[in-house]
Formats: sequence, structure tokens, C-alpha cells
Amino acid sequence: MGIKFLSFTTILPAVSISDDAIDKENSDIKAYQQDYDVAHLKFKEGLTPTYFNLSNVPGPDLVVIQQDHYVTELPAVKPGMTMEEMQHLKVSVKAVNQGMMLVKYFKAACKTITDSGKTIEVNEEVLKTVPPSVLQELGSYVMARTILSDSKKKS
Repeated sequence: MGIKFLSFTTILPAVSISDDAIDKENSDIKAYQQDYDVAHLKFKEGLTPTYFNLSNVPGPDLVVIQQDHYVTELPAVKPGMTMEEMQHLKVSVKAVNQGMMLVKYFKAACKTITDSGKTIEVNEEVLKTVPPSVLQELGSYVMARTILSDSKKKS
């Protein structure tokens, strides 16, 4: 059994579900939210959605994000506990500042945005123009795609 390496060169375009170009009555929004396959979406005539061109988060960036946003909580060992009781204690991992964590996933994965047919490089100034809800929505998708490595797409 080998290690499954994730491709960081595979770019998938994604559209935010809050994009005004989406024909919500004729789109399968629930299916789109499961896999972010744009084929589930229909667009209003004359409107073009904004495409966020996303990749998986590279390993070193992923490690930094996780170190910044997950803390380990050790259980309390009380005086008089038996070894058996101590063996049943569980270490827990808790996410902290999840909103910012999702934004970091987005920033690590989105290098370009295509808006009205024009592709622009993402930088700090461009990021300031993207609504926070979109950063978190697509950051959540990137996190799942990177960590779970979507086996259907093999990306």
C-alpha cells in the first residue's frame, strides 16, 4: 500500500453559492455544496459568475494552518486514580478561531480569480474585496478537499 500524494497542480474552478449569477431555482445547490462541481449549477442569462480557481493546500502550508488553529487538551489526572482509570482518559483536539482558519485555507489554495472573463492574480489587495462569507465558504471546501482528498476527483 502506497501513500496517496495530493496533486497541488490540479486547479478546480469554484463559484460561491452567494454569487448573483447562479440561477438558484434551476441549480442543484445541495449537490454543488457536496462536491463543488460547477456542472450542478445553472446561470442566469447574461450573467457570468466569478470563478475562484482552487488547488489543494501544499503540505507545509497545511501544517502551519493546523498548528495555528488546533490545540490539544490533556485530561486532568487526579490524585488517587488507578492506572486503569488513567488509561481510559482521552486527549482531545479542539479547533480555535475557525473563521480565520478557513480564510487561511482559502488564501493558500486560491492563486487566481476569473471575473467577467478576466483572470487576476490573488494578492492581499484583491483578498480585501472578497466578502468574508465567501472566503470562509470556499475555505471550508478547500479544507475538506485537502484533508480528505476527494477520491472521486483523484486530485
